[in-house]
Amino acid sequence: MLLVYSINRGYLRETRPEFHYFYFVRVRPRCYDNAHYVGINALLTPIDDLWDNYYEAHSDGNTALADEIYENIQNAMVDLTNFIILNGTNNKARIEETGFTCNKTDKVAEDVPETPTNVRYMVLGEGNFFVRGREDKNAHQTFARTRLKGAPDTDWVEKEHSQNETVHFSGYTHNTDVEVQICAEGTAGRSNWSGSVFIPVD
Repeated sequence: MLLVYSINRGYLRETRPEFHYFYFVRVRPRCYDNAHYVGINALLTPIDDLWDNYYEAHSDGNTALADEIYENIQNAMVDLTNFIILNGTNNKARIEETGFTCNKTDKVAEDVPETPTNVRYMVLGEGNFFVRGREDKNAHQTFARTRLKGAPDTDWVEKEHSQNETVHFSGYTHNTDVEVQICAEGTAGRSNWSGSVFIPVD
């Protein structure tokens, strides 16, 4: 059975200065005008622009906007890796010439991701909040399920998901307590659901 290479997403867990260095020094020079990836510049330009917007928001003291832009950078980087995997012809050398690293180097299937840990949240107001957990290298997406605090197991609803460790929620009812659990998904399947966090929706 042919096992498909995937890209290690550990870079999403780097500090912001390390992530900035990783993109502009390691990845971008190897990707720009890369003949193996026709059209890749169309994915690089938005990332460049987002970094400019990120630092502009920081210089203006708008950390909330900067945080939002940073998550958009992470998602745009995941889109870039998806493009590379799609066009990399399952060739490890061709994929890694972009500066990213493959998860699988021996064509052995990845492990199922571990259950997310250190799950925490931030209430944003107007029915919005986000939940973030710590995941391992085998996690490619994060899924969430919700129910009102104290509701039965039959009330769990799985709706939101993310391509990184942060899941955003919007449109929830003001002045309710929402229970949230998250799980990680990779090429070998899903982890168990995490422990619950209880969100006082504002």
